[in-house]
Amino acid sequence: MQSRKLKRVVIREELVVLLGNTYQAILFGQLLYWQNRTKDIDRYIEEENNRKTATGINTTHSSTFGWIYKTAKDLAEEVMLGVSENTIRSYLKALVEKKYLEQRRNPKYKWDKTYQYRVNLIKVMNDLEELGYPLEGDELSKRYEKRKVSNRNKEDLNLNICDSNKPKIASNHTDYEAISEISSKTNSEITTENSSLSKQSDEDEGFNNQTNQSFETISNTYLKHSQRNTLTQSDKEAIMDVVKRNWPMHQVVKWINECYQKFQPRHQRDQIRSFQYIANYIFDQATIVKQQQEDKLNGQNSTHTQEHTGDEYFERFRKTQNTDWENDCDF
Repeated sequence: MQSRKLKRVVIREELVVLLGNTYQAILFGQLLYWQNRTKDIDRYIEEENNRKTATGINTTHSSTFGWIYKTAKDLAEEVMLGVSENTIRSYLKALVEKKYLEQRRNPKYKWDKTYQYRVNLIKVMNDLEELGYPLEGDELSKRYEKRKVSNRNKEDLNLNICDSNKPKIASNHTDYEAISEISSKTNSEITTENSSLSKQSDEDEGFNNQTNQSFETISNTYLKHSQRNTLTQSDKEAIMDVVKRNWPMHQVVKWINECYQKFQPRHQRDQIRSFQYIANYIFDQATIVKQQQEDKLNGQNSTHTQEHTGDEYFERFRKTQNTDWENDCDF
C-alpha cells in the first residue's frame, strides 16, 4: 500500500482569542502556513517591515508581494471542517472585514476570477501584542524578527560608515579618491541593474498583454461554438495549456472551428462538453504539422496528413469513451 502525506490542521489559542471564532482561527492558521511558503516570502517580509510606522501601519503603502492563490474549494479540503465552499468564503470575507487579510483579483489575467489573499502580518502581530499574545511558533514571526535585527545592524553599519567618512585634518587624499571611485562604480552598477529590471518589467507586461489577448480570442471562439456564457476552471486550464505553446493564433482558431466541423454526434445528447476535448485535437494537429516539417527537412515524403489525422483523432476519442455498460446493453 502506497503511503501518502496526511493532512494536519492546528487550533491556535492566540488566533481563537484574536478572531473570536474557532473555525475562522483554523482557516487563518492555514493561510499563515501558505503565506510562509510563497516564493517571494523575503520581499513580503521586507514590505511588511516597511509598512510599520510609529503609529502602527502605513496604510498608503502598496501590497505587492506575498499573495496566495487559493480557491475556497482548496481551502475547504485542506482544513477539513466539514463545511461548504460558501461557508469558507464567508469566513474569508470576515477575515477581510477585520483587516487581517487582504483580497484581490489576479492583476495579470483579467479572466481569472479566483481571489488572491495576503496576510496583514503587522496588524496581526500588533493586535496580538495588545491582547498579551505573541504569534507563537510561527515561521513568519521568526522571519520578521530576523529581518528587523538585520535592518538594525545595517543602520548601525551605515552610521559607522558615515562617521568614518567625515573629513579629518591631515587626512590622506588617496583614501577619498578610492571612496569616490568605489561610489562611482556602485552607482553605475545600480543604474545598470535598474535599467535591466525596467526592461524585464516591460517585457513581462508585453508578454501578459499578449497572453490575455490570446486567451480572450480562444475563449470567445469556444464560447461562440459551445453557446455558453462562462468558462469552467477546467476550460481555463486547458485554454492556458494551448496559449503557453505560442502557436499562431489564426491557426489555433482554425483548428477550433475544424474540430467542431468534423465532430459528428452519435445521438442527440452527444456533444463537446469541455475545451479539454478541443485542446487534445489542437495538440494532435500541431504534432502533425511539426512532423510534416521535420519530414520535409529530412527529404522524406510525409505519410501524415491533417485531414486523415483529424478523422483518426475522433475515432480514437470514441474508443476511449466506450464503457463496459455500453457493451452489456442491447439497443
